[in-house]
Amino acid sequence: MTVTRPSALTLLPLYLTVTLTVLFAALALPVTHADRGAIRILETRQQVNFPDGVRLTLTAESDADIVEVKVYFRAVSSGIWSYAYADFEAGSRVVATISIPESETVYLPPGVDVEYYYRIRDARGAVLNTERAAMEYLDDRFDWRRVSIGPLELLYHNLDDGRVAGAARDISKDLGRVSDLLQLQPRGGFKGVIYNSYADANAVFPVQSQTTTSRGTFAGYAFPEQGVFVGQGLDRRIIVHESAHLLFRDALGEKALDTPAWLDEGFATYNEPNVQIRSSRSLYDRTPPLRAMNSLSGTPETIPLFYYKSASVVAYLIEEHGQDNFRRFLGELRRGRVIDDALLDVYGFGVNGLDDRWAGLSAQSAPFPSQQLRDEPSPFVFLDVWVLAGVALVSVAAVGFRFVYTRLRRNSGDNYNDPADWDDS
Repeated sequence: MTVTRPSALTLLPLYLTVTLTVLFAALALPVTHADRGAIRILETRQQVNFPDGVRLTLTAESDADIVEVKVYFRAVSSGIWSYAYADFEAGSRVVATISIPESETVYLPPGVDVEYYYRIRDARGAVLNTERAAMEYLDDRFDWRRVSIGPLELLYHNLDDGRVAGAARDISKDLGRVSDLLQLQPRGGFKGVIYNSYADANAVFPVQSQTTTSRGTFAGYAFPEQGVFVGQGLDRRIIVHESAHLLFRDALGEKALDTPAWLDEGFATYNEPNVQIRSSRSLYDRTPPLRAMNSLSGTPETIPLFYYKSASVVAYLIEEHGQDNFRRFLGELRRGRVIDDALLDVYGFGVNGLDDRWAGLSAQSAPFPSQQLRDEPSPFVFLDVWVLAGVALVSVAAVGFRFVYTRLRRNSGDNYNDPADWDDS
């Protein structure tokens, strides 16, 4: 038997494959250590101080003075890391502490899973990234129970389990309906945290105006980037509405731009169980143009109208133009298209055109013909123009007649050599 030794050229692809495999494996490691021996972790602690955030404590030592401790953190469902610097006194052995979030202006919703790790650097330039850790940020005033409803993990307290199970069956059907409309297979689960009273829920809601707080304008908030919503009561409508926000954002994916509030809130409201869709006739004169509804604003009296119109416009897109076109529209948004371009490509009109067609102001869609097209002026405008033109012509004719009469009179006997004849005084 003759054995042929492979040449270096023959083995080159194998060398490259092994090298690239090792390189990619190294890059994929979640933790990198510049010098494991130089920096040592002695202890880590985490403490939930609801509603003031999470307090993290790290004890570490090194052969040289530790000069920097940085904490990277994010919601587990988010792809965006934030970081902050821990407080400590430089030395070979340090106890570093930090609170997440550092600022009161940064809101951390209850129920969110927080992931974090430390990056430690000493005076010699050695760097250590610790292993990632995760914790659930939850209101410790209550004993929370959990129930799974499809992709939703619902957290509740002090409620009868049988009542919750009955509500869960109905909510499961509702979420299935929303997923069917989106033709979505959720990438992962999300959480809902419900409080039994408005006072308890309001204590953890994001900061609102005094008026909306006192009126109880909002009963739930969704946080798509954190994969959680917070709501008041075992209310099927609220739970489905806030879940629809999270499913909608999941369907759009990471490339999508921020969607206007009329589309986001309209989709969530449209999918509420037993929702009543208001007609454009009842809303047109009481609501702002769609172009002005990119963000949710208003008073406790006008905010419900914002929701009514948003749901009515989304219903128009789905029910007048079909679910398939609506899915195509969302597909364009998923690619990162701006709202006007996505509408034009699928429906043939932009935001202004959608507003007109929804309101019945377009020849293609006019459910109540008493309204005029926005870009067609009233017949009374033309009448006013003719009247003004007539008055102007009469005035010009009068001035012209006076001028001709004066010239003829002067030519008949005036002495042009007398300066007084040209003195207007």
